[in-house]
Amino acid sequence: IALIHWRAGRLLARRVAVYEAATRTLLDNWLARRPWVRLDVEEMISVLSRVAFDMHEAGETGLIPATRLRQLFCEKLAEARFVPSEAVRGEVDHLLATLSQHSGLFLERGVGDDGHPVFCFLHLTFQEYLCALHLFQRWTAWVASQGGERRSSGNTTGNPIHPYLFEPRWQEVVLLAAGLASETNEALAVTFV
Repeated sequence: IALIHWRAGRLLARRVAVYEAATRTLLDNWLARRPWVRLDVEEMISVLSRVAFDMHEAGETGLIPATRLRQLFCEKLAEARFVPSEAVRGEVDHLLATLSQHSGLFLERGVGDDGHPVFCFLHLTFQEYLCALHLFQRWTAWVASQGGERRSSGNTTGNPIHPYLFEPRWQEVVLLAAGLASETNEALAVTFV
């Protein structure tokens, strides 16, 4: 956050913008120092947002087993490149090792009950922001599937935000998703509310 303040000459006013800038700054810096990584920031954010959502949904520990993390990375990376998961497995293993050691965003936190490593985000803020990003993307897809209009009948069937609205643990995630909607456009923000 201090680096963002130094670069911009001021601190951004909206939390969503601050978290986005912090996440992108860390990933840009990390990727710039690893030319062998064939991912760009958008792909990393796409993968990490899915990981964050999975972690947040799994419970309060904020930990994800290495096997599940590897599976999510392989799925999302393979999906982005239109190749089978097996085609990216070696790259993902190398990527996870360096991501946890040098990114400032994600780290290995110890060993789980099964004897395999477990990982977490360095700070809950990153997990919540990236989780909100994934939830917001799912919500915008749902809105588009509804014809882009708010359902006036109050029917929330299929709304991906609805199950988390009154869950205390999801409060920050939902608020950040609302912030993402307001940053996208006014009509989307009104639909979100």
